[in-house]
Amino acid sequence: MSIKIGSGKNALTIGHSLKGKVHNSIEEKTSRVTKKSRDNKIALSNTSQGEKGGQNLRRPLLESQITIEKMTSKKFEGWRIKLDSKSCGWIKFFPNFDNYFKDHATIDFAVPQPQRGRHIGRFALKKALDASIYLTFVAYLRKGNFASKKVLSAVGFQETSLPKLKQLCMFFKKES
Repeated sequence: MSIKIGSGKNALTIGHSLKGKVHNSIEEKTSRVTKKSRDNKIALSNTSQGEKGGQNLRRPLLESQITIEKMTSKKFEGWRIKLDSKSCGWIKFFPNFDNYFKDHATIDFAVPQPQRGRHIGRFALKKALDASIYLTFVAYLRKGNFASKKVLSAVGFQETSLPKLKQLCMFFKKES
């Protein structure tokens, strides 16, 4: 037998369980929710600090820990970024020609969200630029993309302004 007082979310049900103990369903639900919330907060605080299996994932890496593996394509020259023999991003150079930069490669690169902030893109891009057959590289990015701008600047790219271009343009010329 149970008695329900009120309606909707704030309804209070008081009754007897099968074992004969009186229980209050709102208090039970609340205690379960707060326990789950507390457990989730602990789990979130551990993952936000980068703890997973006793290993700090947010720690910056050394350049020697990052390797690149050549990808085969007729449309672009590309590399997979590897960390501990696991893929963690890619870099692609697309051949291009225009009147301003002449013969060059346009850059496209990505590092997955969990791996960002560890200098992976910086080290991999440096290795890919050295291994590439191209001499001039151009990157077009949104003006608000500060992370990519920081990576490209650290590797040696310089900002340039092109007429009628709304995007930020950065270029790099390899010493031959």
